[in-house]
Amino acid sequence: MENNENITNPDASKKPMGEGAITPTTENSANSAGLGATAARPIEYSLASFVNEAAAREYILRQLHPLPQQRCPSCGAVIADETTQRNFWKGRRCACKACGRWFSATSGTYLQGTQMSFAQLLVLFNLCELLTGDITPGRIASSVGVSIDTVRIWKTRLKAAAHE
Repeated sequence: MENNENITNPDASKKPMGEGAITPTTENSANSAGLGATAARPIEYSLASFVNEAAAREYILRQLHPLPQQRCPSCGAVIADETTQRNFWKGRRCACKACGRWFSATSGTYLQGTQMSFAQLLVLFNLCELLTGDITPGRIASSVGVSIDTVRIWKTRLKAAAHE
C-alpha cells in the first residue's frame, strides 16, 4: 500500500473466525518502503457479514412459503391476522389462533431448529452450489463462519430438499 493506513474489519470484534478463513492481505507499510521482505497480514472476515439480514430472511422465507396464504404447520389453519403475519415474515414465533400451537416460518421445514442467521444461510446455500468446482468445504466454512461439519450437513440437507 502507498499510504500508512491499515485495512481492518470493523466487525472483527463481533464475529471471531475459525481456522482457514479467507484472508485477503495487505502489505506492512514498513516493508513496502523497502525495509525488508514483504510480509502479508491477513484480514479476516465472514461473507455473511456483508449480507443484509432482513433481505436474506425475506428471500429465504419467500422460497419456503411461496403460497399467497401462510398456514399453521400443525393444523393447517390460515394465518389471517396482521400481527401474526408480520411476526411470521420476521421469523418470530407465532401462536396459531385455531390450535394454540407456537411455530415460526421455519417450523416444519428443513430449516427447523437451525441456529444460523438468515444471512449465514443464504451465503452457505450459494457456496454449497459451488462445491462442484474448486471451492472446498473448508473454504466455505471459513467464509460463512461455521464449521466444516455444518457445511457438510447443510449440503446433505439441500440435496434432500432439492429432491422433494
